Amino acid sequence: MKNNKHEFALFYPNLLQQKEKQINEFGIVDKVVIQRITSILRLKEGDQFVLFDRQVHAEVTIGKTAKKICLIVIKKWYENKDFKPFITVLLPVLKRDALEAALYSIVALGASTIQLVATEKTRKWQGEKEFERSKRIVIAAAEQAKHYMFPEVKEPIKLSTALEIYKESTNKLFADPEGLCFSEVIKKSDAKKEFLLFVGPEGDLISDEKKTLKDQFVFCKLTPTILKSEQAIALLIGAIRMIA
Repeated sequence: MKNNKHEFALFYPNLLQQKEKQINEFGIVDKVVIQRITSILRLKEGDQFVLFDRQVHAEVTIGKTAKKICLIVIKKWYENKDFKPFITVLLPVLKRDALEAALYSIVALGASTIQLVATEKTRKWQGEKEFERSKRIVIAAAEQAKHYMFPEVKEPIKLSTALEIYKESTNKLFADPEGLCFSEVIKKSDAKKEFLLFVGPEGDLISDEKKTLKDQFVFCKLTPTILKSEQAIALLIGAIRMIA
């Protein structure tokens, strides 16, 4: 399906269930979704947009709408496809605004998985409330970018645990101003295999963490300047997407 910047995309959980029923139309009764369609997106009868969940997406048009129901007419179904190569991001628990910016960029640039990690210098995670907010940010970014098979965001784990879980990843890159030139590093990477990317938190990693990281990761320099964490991860993913 060709992307159209004027065509809205809206996340609709369990859309796959509608596809499996093999029906051409169904009614949405969720008040929040109806409000988004009619009041926020201001779509009306006959307008076309995209509904999606992580498995499928569909071109749809709006039938009749009312306060308690919105009729959706299916035009065409599509299976979602993930971007290649697969990119997993280990993302420190950054300060709130920085974390939101990082999540948005990671989704928009086509990452496959987001694993939040706690390091010695990351702030305290705020639990389920913050986790739900993070998931909403990911969905909003997916709607804007039309990244239908958007990445799952996983609750924070210790850095040591993350390194053990993802130790089999092929291309492991850590953005660091003291690292090797990125262009040289990427030449030696297998662009057809998955990438595991990591950036430090505000204030960087402590020396022991960096020492442990060097056993597994290639340290690479992205620019001659010092970048914020959210800038570094966006640049790192974007550079890989451009060449791989």
